[in-house]
Amino acid sequence: KGKDAGVLAELKSDALAKSDDVSDGLFHVFGSDSSAASEPARRSAVLRHTHHITSLAGYMRPGPSEWAGKSPPMIGVFRRAILPGKSEALAKSFKSVCDIWCATVPGILAAMVAPDPKDDNYVYDIRIFADKASYDGHVDKTNADLVRAMDVWFSHYDTSIPHRGAMFGTAEDTSDPAMHSSSVKDRPIKVDFNIFHYGKGGCMGRCCLD
Repeated sequence: KGKDAGVLAELKSDALAKSDDVSDGLFHVFGSDSSAASEPARRSAVLRHTHHITSLAGYMRPGPSEWAGKSPPMIGVFRRAILPGKSEALAKSFKSVCDIWCATVPGILAAMVAPDPKDDNYVYDIRIFADKASYDGHVDKTNADLVRAMDVWFSHYDTSIPHRGAMFGTAEDTSDPAMHSSSVKDRPIKVDFNIFHYGKGGCMGRCCLD
């Protein structure tokens, strides 16, 4: 049924209240193929606004994942401000970071940066880590090439504006205070994002890497 009706059309629930707010039902689809999300049959009455956003840079490792069933992944989706006119420079510098991550940290399953469809001065950062060790590896201070590449990448963000979004993981994985500080120590950032723990505090559903 999902194949015929479209995945988005299956996102229905009596728990989802109807609203006159035009911003409700906004659904972002991140990837590289815009055709899958643009077909009318794939839209849902609940999801009134579907934006398919092609990433500026990044990667996603092909599945099925060797990490499936080992531990719940850590997933982060953040909306961050960038300096005016720095979108291309951000993408170029982030590609350099991703090349290092992809080669040295196999547990970084996905890392992408995508433009905000409504505001050129914002981007979405998407990360999927197989486990906490993989998260720690993405800021490996012993890797001089990574430190330099991240410093250039971070220089294109507007760190005066808090970045918002959500991080999903287990309570043990997300208890690290470092998650609320900068990955590049001499470039302090302001953070204002939510952390959700699988199966706790009203966080419903499940995450499967199969």
